[in-house]
Amino acid sequence: MNGILYLLIGGCLAGVAALAFFQEQHIGRISSSDVVASVVFLSALAATACMLIYSRRGRKLWSRLEQKAIDEDDRVRTNARTKGEVRPPLGS
Repeated sequence: MNGILYLLIGGCLAGVAALAFFQEQHIGRISSSDVVASVVFLSALAATACMLIYSRRGRKLWSRLEQKAIDEDDRVRTNARTKGEVRPPLGS
């Protein structure tokens, strides 16, 4: 779930950066279109986050991701016991 939210935030930031390149450059002034674009991007991010957190589909996705992590941990523990494999560090 966090990865999806990070992807959404990154997409919104990329959209704002792209919009900055296509607008006229007014250093130091904030136009109404800048405010509208910021509000639209933040609203889209908030709406998507709420749908992922509170909707049935979002909860199903969250439980599927949690189950996938649990299954992976079980597989790693089983391999550690039976084959002597060691889990790689999380940062690698």
